[in-house]
Amino acid sequence: MSPHSTIDGGGFTIRNGNAFFSEGGGVLIRGRSPIIQDNVITRNVAAFGGRGVEATGGAPLIERNTITQNQASNWNGLELAFTDAIVRNNTITPPAGS
Repeated sequence: MSPHSTIDGGGFTIRNGNAFFSEGGGVLIRGRSPIIQDNVITRNVAAFGGRGVEATGGAPLIERNTITQNQASNWNGLELAFTDAIVRNNTITPPAGS
């Protein structure tokens, strides 16, 4: 992903990602500033941090997404670390039974 990539407006569904030995089963952002808007990010799995979306560094804009049913031992929906992210107007729900 380039420093200012965009995943927006298209109504993408990011589903069933599996980062078995890593972070960010759905979307993983490292030191970048993408725009993530108007998407459904669901049913993703990761071993560590941010099963739906994980952002470390950079300044991503994450807005108007539905982040739901992502699963792991911690930080099921969204994890932010050392970032200037702007996160607004998202719907974030845990997996069933959480």
